Amino acid sequence: MSVHNSRFELGQMQADIHGDGPDELLAQIGAAVAAGDRNEVLALARQLAGTRDAQIGDNEDLLPLPKVADKLDCSTRTVWRLVARQELAAPIHVGGNARWFRKDIGEYMAGATAERGKGRR
Repeated sequence: MSVHNSRFELGQMQADIHGDGPDELLAQIGAAVAAGDRNEVLALARQLAGTRDAQIGDNEDLLPLPKVADKLDCSTRTVWRLVARQELAAPIHVGGNARWFRKDIGEYMAGATAERGKGRR
């Protein structure tokens, strides 16, 4: 088994990715959170999710719990219930606060709209 080494540059920091992959990225996200570097956290989260900036968008990539509840027109408790039932993607935590990728919320809403048409007849 070969170990793949690659380098990529994120913001002002350089990150080394070895064969560890997601574990190494999670460690780097933790370090960026501890340093309070929001942009680094977002860049590393994108890398972990396998997305690029163009796929997510530059403004408000991550939504806090109140915005998610508002978009879904439900309570914050219901958002957590959806996560517990694995109907909604789990959030990432940035500085102790839960944040959801805008794309995940959009996918959930699209799926809920499709399910609405399949129901009662």
